[in-house]
Amino acid sequence: MEFSQASKGRSKRAWTSEEEKALIVALKEIISGGWKSENGFRVGFLGALEQSMLRQCPMSGLRANPHISSKVHSWKQQYYALSDVLSRSGIGWHPDTKMIDASEELWAEIIATNPKTKNLRYKPWPLYLDWVEVFGKDRATGNEACGFNQAIEDLTREINQPTVESHKPPSHNAYRGLAANSFTSTTHLQFTVP
Repeated sequence: MEFSQASKGRSKRAWTSEEEKALIVALKEIISGGWKSENGFRVGFLGALEQSMLRQCPMSGLRANPHISSKVHSWKQQYYALSDVLSRSGIGWHPDTKMIDASEELWAEIIATNPKTKNLRYKPWPLYLDWVEVFGKDRATGNEACGFNQAIEDLTREINQPTVESHKPPSHNAYRGLAANSFTSTTHLQFTVP
């Protein structure tokens, strides 16, 4: 168990990679147990995480507050920052190195718009795909909202489907001279002849 000096005079606990893996397992367990709602975790989830961590890492001394709460909060912030960067056009994810893939020019634009993203690029993020699973739908809203994995599946399906010519709706000028009852129950238009 390592401690480093925090900015406000408190000790900050450094987590081992085994403890982080155990927390990911614990988060996935409580999600499958119904502890997550549409907008995040339910009240009491930290206690459930603490119990799971005690089973997996009994000698760690990790408690719901401040340890687990702080780590989950930190991970969420990192996940949202990475997701924001990865959602931009031209930014990729390298699955082998688990790092962001971007051109120098594009990265300079990203840093110019949000300087806090500067340290995200050359750092591996081995837990990112787990974070997608755990935190992925916390902020999505609306009927068409989906998580990262669902978006990838949808894009893959769309790319692999044969192209079908789409029909553009007529311009607004095409609707002039239409009778009020010219529309049928389907989407076809009927033009009246004067």
